[in-house]
Amino acid sequence: MSQFTGRSSDGTTRPTVTILISRSASQLADFLRVADDRNVKVIPFPLHTIEPTIDRLDPQTVANDLLDCSWLLFTSANSVSIYFDFLHRNGITIPTSVAIGVIGKKTAQAVERYGLQAAICPADEVAEGLLDEILRWEPQREKTIIIPAAEDIRPVLVEGLTRAGYCPQKLDIYRSVATPRKLLPSIADERIDYFCMLSSSAVQRYHELFGSPSGTAVSIGRITTATMRQLGWENVIELPEPDLNRLWEVINV
Repeated sequence: MSQFTGRSSDGTTRPTVTILISRSASQLADFLRVADDRNVKVIPFPLHTIEPTIDRLDPQTVANDLLDCSWLLFTSANSVSIYFDFLHRNGITIPTSVAIGVIGKKTAQAVERYGLQAAICPADEVAEGLLDEILRWEPQREKTIIIPAAEDIRPVLVEGLTRAGYCPQKLDIYRSVATPRKLLPSIADERIDYFCMLSSSAVQRYHELFGSPSGTAVSIGRITTATMRQLGWENVIELPEPDLNRLWEVINV
């Protein structure tokens, strides 16, 4: 972990602000560089790890399903990388007739890294926003809509598409595994100003281990905020959009 320090009146060094973020250090490289420049200490605190399960799927079945598919819908950047890497390993090409929808800008950027473009990227970066957008496009009802995603995502897309008369096919391609407490950094002696939670599951896991945070809770979006409220967290602020870089706009540095 990088050390971000300033100088106090007694001559000792200290960070101006300390932020705990529910993400691993490897996922925070760019953010850590900015934090260093701003004299901020960041505690990477990955409350979950990603465990791909996609290799349980039969590659030929995945390829055949794509031939009968009209849309691929992605609810996270993780699902994009895991699914596309699987296709690449198995020599599977996405038919040009298949359009791609994503939940938000970060997921759209993940798609672009594979040389493709998302046709749908809603301004409301939650599953409800993606559902509303795909229904406006009125996909072919005789074609399948494939949703490669985590095992435990909210059922908004599948249930909404089914109610509208479509045939969604959810592929469980990874699962989120709770990090054992002993593998998390010790925070007992830390003075943490902001607790930044990037998913509802992170909020739930933190609360299970430590209860409500002592500092300001920062939420990535309204679904995560709702979970904080349900658990009784106080002093909650929400990012203007689900982008960690917007954190600098809502904290005092």
